[in-house]
Amino acid sequence: MVRRAAAMLLRLTLALLLAGLAACSSSHKTPGDAGRDARADARVDAARDARADARRDTSIDAHADARTDAPADARADAGAGLDADWLGCDPGWTPMPGLDPDLTVYYATNPSCLLPIAWESCGTGCQRLVDDPRFQRAMDNGWADGDRHVFTLVEGNARVPTLEANIITVIASAEGEVFGAWRGSASGDRTRIVRVGSLGGADGWVGLEMRAHRFTADGNFATYDEGLYHAPLEALTSALEPILRLAPPVVSVTDIPQFVVASDTTFAAQVQPRAEVLVVEHGVAHWLGGRGSATPASPQGVTLVGRDVYWMDWFESYPGVRLAHGTWSTESEVFYDIPGVDLIDFATDGQDFAWVQAYDWHDTGYARMELWTAPYTNDKSALVPRKAADFLGAGYGVLGDGLYMGRHREGSTAFVDLYGLADGSHRQWQVPDGWFLDSGILWVTADEVGCGGRTSPRGQRTVIRLSIPDTFTPVP
Repeated sequence: MVRRAAAMLLRLTLALLLAGLAACSSSHKTPGDAGRDARADARVDAARDARADARRDTSIDAHADARTDAPADARADAGAGLDADWLGCDPGWTPMPGLDPDLTVYYATNPSCLLPIAWESCGTGCQRLVDDPRFQRAMDNGWADGDRHVFTLVEGNARVPTLEANIITVIASAEGEVFGAWRGSASGDRTRIVRVGSLGGADGWVGLEMRAHRFTADGNFATYDEGLYHAPLEALTSALEPILRLAPPVVSVTDIPQFVVASDTTFAAQVQPRAEVLVVEHGVAHWLGGRGSATPASPQGVTLVGRDVYWMDWFESYPGVRLAHGTWSTESEVFYDIPGVDLIDFATDGQDFAWVQAYDWHDTGYARMELWTAPYTNDKSALVPRKAADFLGAGYGVLGDGLYMGRHREGSTAFVDLYGLADGSHRQWQVPDGWFLDSGILWVTADEVGCGGRTSPRGQRTVIRLSIPDTFTPVP
């Protein structure tokens, strides 16, 4: 998993609000070198910055009165024609139900207006999503879901200063489907944060968290509302009702769901700084890990297979990093542990497990790293680990079709690494000069790697698709 640095200017400020990251060197103190960790940390940092800079909101009572008095049909029409002038089309923005008028998140009934999906060549075996000059853009997340290659991104009006551009979150597939989109209503107004945050999914479903907060002049919360949603991809152009709302006293106002993951049955997320894993089924919350449990350390890299939740239980000192497991109907357990050895960059696709065993941490890194794997099981007594290969560099924590993603540098040259779990084979792709894969790996399948980044120093962040046979070369 990737260890983060601070992000860049203007367009990357948009990424910092929702999804930004820039990778740097490894650090045992910060568990991760994957794009998912960087995006989550950026979300936390952005929320703290907004609280620190917030101005006093003196209109809470007035807004509450307006919500009571406003007729339902007026709310339904509130988004009509919104943004159509600069988009050149009407996304059909419609207010999400259940929020105050000044804390509105809109959903799109015509999300394809926001993301024409077309591909152009970026070299042999390489395709990139065509730029859209209407937007400033940042990549957020991605995953393989059956035959679909799903990705999420955030956008804002390219002609408006970043902090004043309403943040738009879009979820689509490389195959040309635009499943849904949401528009925050308070970007640039530091008295409020209203937007969609983390998204993740599998099995044709998606989970997302939606935040609608007010702040006082000294940066404290005036009101706090975290809505959690879970729905099929095909339902995202309709109004959604939350499966759960998080607010005090259930959580502290500083607690933020990160790394949302979802299957067709279950919603899960790591919640920080609470340092527990939240699992929701049937609209009921269950907490895994935390102080007093079998897995009391900080949860990182939450992943989900059906109803089974896995994560890294990350101690900053001995005994190190362990693999943990739990479900909505059970408590957490240590799934696999080697005392004194860090089990990092964990991933599963429901067919295999893979992780990096890292030995002898010191100030400049680990003395030795190995890639290990095991066939998937939810029974820790049936786990059969084996070494797949010696490991070079850092892992992305991304696995698919028996292939595990890593990366390393040789001087100033960056490489993306592809390891075969079955035979320990190692292939690599040299990142061209001037390219920045600062949004990590979105998916890996038997024949393709999807990643997020830029193909020029000042280019628009985009989806990059690499044909494995045409771009990755064997390492002797």
